[in-house]
Amino acid sequence: MSAPPQYERKEIIGHGAFALVYKGHLKQRPEQLVAIKSITKKNIAKSQALLSKEIKILQELTELQHENVVALLSCHETPTHVHLVMEVSNSYVQ
Repeated sequence: MSAPPQYERKEIIGHGAFALVYKGHLKQRPEQLVAIKSITKKNIAKSQALLSKEIKILQELTELQHENVVALLSCHETPTHVHLVMEVSNSYVQ
C-alpha cells in the first residue's frame, strides 16, 4: 500500500478496525507533517455509507477551524484504498 503520490509515508501512529494511520509529509515541503489514514476498501465494502459519513463529518469539522480539531486536508482514492490526509495532532509532532 502506498501513500498518495505527493506525500511520503513514514511510521504507523495509529490503527483501527478499518484503517492504519501513518505519519507522513508533503514531498515538496518535508517540514509539513500530515497524518495519512489509509482505509482498505475490502474492509469497508459493506460500510461504504459509513465512510461517506466520516468524510462528511471531517469536512464539516475542518470548516470550524478550531485549535482542538485536526483538519481534513485532502482525500485520495486508489483501486484498493481510500487515503484521508489530515493535519497531525500536536501530540504526534516531533
